[in-house]
Amino acid sequence: MPYQPNPNFEPQPHKDEVDYPAWGPPNRFARRRSPVQCRNCTRLGHTIAKCMIPRSDGYVHGCALCNTWTHQTDDCRGLDKMHKDDILDLFISNRANMPPLLATKCWYFSLYVYKYFKGPTIETGYPWTPEFGISVLNTPDLRIWATDAMELGVFWMRPVDPRMSSWEKVQETLGGTRPDFQELLQCPCSNCEEDLRELERIIQEPRYTIT
Repeated sequence: MPYQPNPNFEPQPHKDEVDYPAWGPPNRFARRRSPVQCRNCTRLGHTIAKCMIPRSDGYVHGCALCNTWTHQTDDCRGLDKMHKDDILDLFISNRANMPPLLATKCWYFSLYVYKYFKGPTIETGYPWTPEFGISVLNTPDLRIWATDAMELGVFWMRPVDPRMSSWEKVQETLGGTRPDFQELLQCPCSNCEEDLRELERIIQEPRYTIT
């Protein structure tokens, strides 16, 4: 019978290509993965997209798509090819109970508009406020929880910002709805193209600081 290769055979990876469990020695169940380094915190084993260690200003710096510090996520050309739903996931859902990505636009108003036109949405959580990110850096217990959640990939271990624990809390924290924004939402013809362009202009304004 002629030789036939084993379809289940997989060459063993080199030592530096394996994601070894943090709680025990290397084993045959370790996942194959090329070594990566986060360009925000400089730690090995994850990228900016998964980083839970903010800088001193409470934000994660760099591009979550390219894992580089040369530009921020909202300046990345890759966003031009993404659907708006995926962009919201990138800045909101994928940052649930994590420090926010540094950006020049406010994700809150983008989500508000999305909820208005698309209907209610369910998020598993929301990004921290920068202030909470700073407190995580300065509080040993919170920093340990954040680091363990990041390294183990366990969602429930992520610290929850009490000011961002629900959509109602998010609205309270980020100032509710601006008067000019509310006026547009109450307009009977708010679905017309002119109003949509005005809503888009508001969304693109520089981010609003949290007071």
